[in-house]
Amino acid sequence: DAASQWCIGSLAAPNHDVDSCGLHLDVQTIVSTLPDALRLLCQLLPEMPVTAVARLLNVPRTRVLRDIGELQDRFAAAGFGRLA
Repeated sequence: DAASQWCIGSLAAPNHDVDSCGLHLDVQTIVSTLPDALRLLCQLLPEMPVTAVARLLNVPRTRVLRDIGELQDRFAAAGFGRLA
């Protein structure tokens, strides 16, 4: 899904040898545990810039950026390290 693809794209650097199937499953597992608001954010970010997401959700851009930080923290806690 789009959320997993965004996260995989953020995690997989071009020079890294990544088992994309395993990574995809790991990312799907993490995304499935996210609250609805963060899962929605993962779905929207591959499709539009942060400012457009903020406008669509009717929240300040700083709120979207804070939520992106929350996503980064959750993935780091799951062993992925900080997202790019």
